This record gives sequence, C-alpha cells and structure tokens, in this order.
Amino acid sequence: MILSGMNSGLTGDNIRFILNKTDAEDNAPLENVEFQLYDHNRNEVGSVLKTDKKGRIAFDAGLKYGNTYYLKETKALDDYVLDAAEHKLVIGEKESDVVQVQFDGKDYTFSLDENGTLNFGFTVTNWMRRPNMNLQLTIRQQRHR
Repeated sequence: MILSGMNSGLTGDNIRFILNKTDAEDNAPLENVEFQLYDHNRNEVGSVLKTDKKGRIAFDAGLKYGNTYYLKETKALDDYVLDAAEHKLVIGEKESDVVQVQFDGKDYTFSLDENGTLNFGFTVTNWMRRPNMNLQLTIRQQRHR
C-alpha cells in the first residue's frame, strides 16, 4: 500500500519514517495536516507533505543513518491547535540489522526488514480548539446584572 509521501523507490539509506497524526482525545486519524521535515542544519528535506485519510505520512526520501532531523507541523486542521513543537528525530548508525532511533528524547530500537529497509513510525497528536470558558462566564455574568 502506498502512503502519502511514499515514492516508488526509497532514496537515501532505505529508511522509511511513518508519522501518524491523531486527535489527542479519541485517537481518530487526522487527514490533511501538513508537515515539513528538516535536516540537522534546518534545511528542508523534500517538500511539505499532508496526512492521508488514515492520518499517515511516509517520509522516505533522503533519510540517512547517523543523522538528526526535525519535524514541524506547518498547517493544522481548522478546528485544531497547531502543534508548535519541533519534534527531534535521531537515526543512529546501522549496526548489522538493528538501528537505534530517538524521537522526542525517547530511545527506541528497530530492526531492518527482509529487504534491508528500516521502517519505523511514531504518533503525534493534536488538540481541538476549545472555546474560552472564562470569556463565556464573564459574558453571562454581565447579562445577569
């Protein structure tokens, strides 16, 4: 199955990073959220990509072992708060068929698949915008005076 962002062939070191974007409350997938991946010098890696209907994007172009990347949400859905965090992704050196990966400061270990490709993924959530309850309360109190 081809995901948004997946090419017919991998470039770089045969690494595929799949991002899952979900609602923070009910884990529903979020479609059409835009992201940009940057290298350690903050240069763009590829173009801005959008999540598919299952809330996924595959970053598979130009990723290399032993490098650091930064993931930024560039456009949220209208009813959601833009995730202002810069998500740090560190892909370790390839050691036989095992690779250490760090995402947002947490360490993970992944194995290469039978084709020698490193496939891994992480989930990032978004919160829906909420009306300002204090403002609503103030307005109601003023009406009752």
